[in-house]
This record gives sequence, structure tokens and C-alpha cells, in this order.
Amino acid sequence: MIHAKEQKRVLLDDVDINWVFTERETDVFRAMWEADMSMDSIAEELGRKPLEIGLLIIEQAELGEIQVRQQGIFGQ
Repeated sequence: MIHAKEQKRVLLDDVDINWVFTERETDVFRAMWEADMSMDSIAEELGRKPLEIGLLIIEQAELGEIQVRQQGIFGQ
């Protein structure tokens, strides 16, 4: 149970994350996602942290820009 006086924290507040993606990076990401590449492979190709790609996956899925894949973030 959470109490009103309990100290709160912001998720990912102390994690070094680049939150900005260019349109080109996003387009390339979508193409790699459609090609069934893994999250780690996409991160490596784009020179980004897997966490950043994971957040992009969540955002793009929420916006309906990418579809759920059978193997999820792992790809083929």
C-alpha cells in the first residue's frame, strides 16, 4: 500500500538516455523492425543503447506505427 507521505521517485531519472530520434532514425528503425531484426541488432546498427530502442519500440507500438511480432523484441 502506498501512503501519501511516502517518498516518490521518477522512473529512469538517473539513467543516461538520449530521448531524441530523428525522422530518419525512426524510419530506419521501422524498416529494421519489419525485417524482423532484434532490438539489440537495431541498437547496434543505429549506434544507440538497447534501452533507447526499447523505449522507441514502446512509443511506436503505442502510436500504431509498428505491429507486434511473433518473436517480439528478439526478432528472428
